Amino acid sequence: MLPVFALFCVLGALGIVEMFTINSFPRARIVAVLLALTAIIWHLPTLIRYGGEFAADDRRELVAWIQARLPADATIAHERRARLEVMQRDGEARDRIPQKSVDRQATASGPRQAQ
Repeated sequence: MLPVFALFCVLGALGIVEMFTINSFPRARIVAVLLALTAIIWHLPTLIRYGGEFAADDRRELVAWIQARLPADATIAHERRARLEVMQRDGEARDRIPQKSVDRQATASGPRQAQ
């Protein structure tokens, strides 16, 4: 659904630009500017909310919680969606945890050690 929504936004913006540049009827520029402003104002609260939701990094919060509450010699069992191995491999030093983590694969091979 998201690609279709983005396509509709692009097509609407192209229509407004065409209305602004061609002047197909009297006051077409004024109508185009009003439509553009209305679209921006209409979607601005949602855009601001989405910006706030993407500002927090859930994995960093998880690592901070683990560092504050679990002993260094603990073993953490997690699902792959937690992506702790990515934080261990690609994260900054403050994002790494000293605990051993075990990631359970969906295959029959059993647990995989990640550290």
